[in-house]
Amino acid sequence: MLINRFEIILLLLATINANAQEISPKIPFSDNLLQKAESGDPQAQAEISRAYLSGINVKIDENNGFKWAKKSAEKGNPFGQLCLGNCYLEGKGVDKNPGMAFEYYKRSDDQGYLDATYNLGLYTENGHFEKKGINNALPYYEKCVQEGDFVTAKYLGDLFSIGNKVTKDIPRAINYYNQVTDKQNLDTKRGLEYLYKNGFVTTNYVSEAIKTYKKTAEENYAYAANRLGDIYFEGIGIEKDLLKAFDMYLNAADIGDMYAENTIGWLYYQGIAPNSDKSNDPRKPKLRKHDFRKAFEWTLKSAEKGFKDAQYNVAIFYWKGEGTDVDLERAKFWMNKAANQDYPEAKKYLKWITANQNLDKILDGWFSSGEQTKKDSANKPERNR
Repeated sequence: MLINRFEIILLLLATINANAQEISPKIPFSDNLLQKAESGDPQAQAEISRAYLSGINVKIDENNGFKWAKKSAEKGNPFGQLCLGNCYLEGKGVDKNPGMAFEYYKRSDDQGYLDATYNLGLYTENGHFEKKGINNALPYYEKCVQEGDFVTAKYLGDLFSIGNKVTKDIPRAINYYNQVTDKQNLDTKRGLEYLYKNGFVTTNYVSEAIKTYKKTAEENYAYAANRLGDIYFEGIGIEKDLLKAFDMYLNAADIGDMYAENTIGWLYYQGIAPNSDKSNDPRKPKLRKHDFRKAFEWTLKSAEKGFKDAQYNVAIFYWKGEGTDVDLERAKFWMNKAANQDYPEAKKYLKWITANQNLDKILDGWFSSGEQTKKDSANKPERNR
């Protein structure tokens, strides 16, 4: 079944309405809306079509959905044209007809209806229309971006930075990323950071990223604090600063962020966390050597919140007796927790633990190298599953 962004919103609304059923009975339409539709109001007709097609406060009725969409579309309403295009594309209340779907999407698009423009791009890229493929879809996506669609801009940035379906074009990717405003989609900075770290970006955009993250981190936005910590930790566009990185991870952990808690656990394990016992300011002390006890405590906090990477790491702590007593039952308990969330290594090691085999040789040096834990610890694409 094909679902566009418009329909996803409708499904969410339908879920909310379903949960509220005990409080307020379902009312198909207000008398006022129905009267408007029956008297020929094309917007009201489109609203009723949407309700029937998506089951909003009424049982899904594709035939009625198609009927009202057609009435609205014939009067030139762009929303009605979008609904009718969806009917023809998916065969709702009428036989499937991609050609007619394209025609009505195009009519809606010509009136500046952005969801129709996006559908033209999406379904052209996916091969539903006569002209197929990403190259034919790009003009529609470009139009969405020009109208301020930051989701599509992010998609195109990813597309051209990776070279998936299109020829890799880093300057073009950067251009798309830069069209996504910071407050609309902070995750876009990940794409820019990746390009910078791999030598594709020479401009100092990082200072702007830091400003953005600092502002949101001050507003207790845990994701921003984590990303700012990553920038300081990896030295993305700036000099590495472990103390500032640790400080930002602590800020995120203070809010209860499980990713930051796991990262702090890894820092204590690797011996690159501050030594809070030797300073009046626990956030800016000298670095300490490996502290397995604190590593275990922080990782356990994250595991208890449900982070599968941390659950796996806690199991290893219990298995090896680092930072806590050896406890094979607890090791198995936490390994099961991680495995139930489809953590690959947990599934693999759980089989051996269940079979009571000796994992000492297998796990020897696993933590001492730090590679696996580092990979799976912080809130970063290369570290998380």
